[in-house]
Amino acid sequence: MFQPVVGPTVEIASPPAGPPDCRDSTGRTLLLIDARCAPHVRETVARLGASHVTVVAVPRLPALWQYAPLSGQVTVSGLREDAVADALRVARRVADALPPMCSVEHRVLGAWSDVIGELQRGAFHTVVLAVQPGRRALRMITAAGAASGTALVTS
Repeated sequence: MFQPVVGPTVEIASPPAGPPDCRDSTGRTLLLIDARCAPHVRETVARLGASHVTVVAVPRLPALWQYAPLSGQVTVSGLREDAVADALRVARRVADALPPMCSVEHRVLGAWSDVIGELQRGAFHTVVLAVQPGRRALRMITAAGAASGTALVTS
């Protein structure tokens, strides 16, 4: 069964039967965000009418992060900690800005592979891509959504 959603979507057939906790995913939305998209997600979520939204941010390391330790001023673990702290701050800000009509939780996942794992569990009805992942991550997200019967919406 295909349910229309606003925005470009990937049409998905009815989701396969999964574990009992994955069958009732109606109204559950996964919102993938980063700092650039934060001002635009409120309207997108309001149009979808989700009853529960999980806001997820994936830390983004700065360009050429591999060479930063050569300066002697920073370590790779310090860069990762800063990226996680920034992602958590953005996730909180977006979660606070969402409409009060739905329940909201926010979290930071370590990598795109963790996002793929969440999609493969089939716990979400809709995924809103308010972030611009790399081409490889986007292909993997699209494939995992199609396999689990999750509609993909770009904002």
